[in-house]
Amino acid sequence: SKHSSEPGNTASWKPGFIERKFIAMCGPDAGGKTPVPKMFEPTGTWDRETTRTRLKDAHARLLAADAQASDTDLVKVKPASAALPLFRMRMAAWLAACAVHADYHLGQADTLKHKL
Repeated sequence: SKHSSEPGNTASWKPGFIERKFIAMCGPDAGGKTPVPKMFEPTGTWDRETTRTRLKDAHARLLAADAQASDTDLVKVKPASAALPLFRMRMAAWLAACAVHADYHLGQADTLKHKL
């Protein structure tokens, strides 16, 4: 298989400077709060089960997309950002950012769990 990377694992490829900064910015150790683009802000009321179901569905879609891309060189493919269409980054970097961002949200959930 030509699959160049696993999400979050940069052992099989080397992210560039901007990619490293973006991946770090998405993770739990970013240091400081990054503003959320308006298009990603939640709307309506928060429901725990609905949120958990949506998160599990999103992760299932991400895993399915990764499986479909198993013959794709994720270092050569450079999709644009949904928030900033002019910002393009290698797919391997986007997947690594998704992985560390999931860790960020798991940390938020753990903090919230201890506050309730």
